[in-house]
Amino acid sequence: MLRSAMLFAALSCASLVQAADDPLTYEGDLLQGVDAVITKGWLQAASSLTIDSLQSVTPAVAGQALAAASFDGNRLILRFDADKLRSELTGSGHASWAGLKDPVLVWLADVNSDHIVGGGSDHEFAQALTAASRADHFDLMFPLMDLDDVQAVSPNAVLSHNDEAVINASKRYAPKFLVAGALQQNGDLVTFKWNVYDDGGRSLGNGEQSGDVASVTVQAANAMARTLMENVSADSNEAAASGKDQASVAEPLALGPGNGFVRVMLTGISNIADLENIRRSLITFGYEASSSAVAWQPQGVIFEVPSSASPAILDGTLAHAPGFAKTGDWIYSYSSSLGTAAAGRDGKVGISSYKSAVKSDLNPKYKTSGSVRSETSVTVEQAKALPADGELVED
Repeated sequence: MLRSAMLFAALSCASLVQAADDPLTYEGDLLQGVDAVITKGWLQAASSLTIDSLQSVTPAVAGQALAAASFDGNRLILRFDADKLRSELTGSGHASWAGLKDPVLVWLADVNSDHIVGGGSDHEFAQALTAASRADHFDLMFPLMDLDDVQAVSPNAVLSHNDEAVINASKRYAPKFLVAGALQQNGDLVTFKWNVYDDGGRSLGNGEQSGDVASVTVQAANAMARTLMENVSADSNEAAASGKDQASVAEPLALGPGNGFVRVMLTGISNIADLENIRRSLITFGYEASSSAVAWQPQGVIFEVPSSASPAILDGTLAHAPGFAKTGDWIYSYSSSLGTAAAGRDGKVGISSYKSAVKSDLNPKYKTSGSVRSETSVTVEQAKALPADGELVED
């Protein structure tokens, strides 16, 4: 009876706005039963606020965290209150953490191949670790491994704990936290050793996991998350949950993170073919092929880059990738333009590129001799004065 009262009280709350990518919103089939939908919804929502593994909860406890609910046919749509969930988690001894706003830079030395994994790589372990980290509410960013990085950090620098070299090389990415790790694989067995540092080079924690790729990445990501949670500042944690950096809906072309995308401006583009080259560059950086230009302004071209990862990853990539440089907030210069396009045989565009070919019987002012046209150039004023059926052909 109490549970039903709470549910219908929630139904009287403000209307629910459902977001498919919002973990605090859950939609379930009523055929499962109201209790089952409420408890499954609570588990999804609460799991997004902690790095602990959660077991099921009673419908009564789950119902106390409801903010709103609505019906859509035979579907029950629930919205949970983050503050109430955190209170329940803390009361039951679970760590409550919304994650990081900025990505963690990872220097991953692969012992077997004797190289450091770079950004945009299809390295199996790196991809699995990235996915596991996102499940624990923080993103990873791998270095570009361009000439600067290769010269600054070798696999041996990571293996020998040359922290000074790693910290100095990391400054170009301006991370709040970074990880130096070593991976060794023997058949299906992998061993991963790692150390976490802050941006000042202070060691915050370390760990070692062995097993298959799936288990090692999950265990390592969770252990890193706990280390980060113990050292992250409150403002970074709150910023990750608030979404205050999202581009304003009221400004259609506002630069910065939006809902599922990041909008950036690129300057220095002088050829339409540059747009396709930039899109291809974004693909090599690991972003979707659907990235596209949405506006061409006097200052530069605005691109929308679909991304569910931390916007700071794209910011760091464009700030340091070859051919790009950061010049402002979400503004980057492009130095690999193909240059201004030319048309016409004299390299110009317009009437000055063409010769008069006006029939003399239509306009005796311009005479022809047989099939050979006059060499007199047509000015803009003369062109305007020509008969409507005057014929202009390229000389």
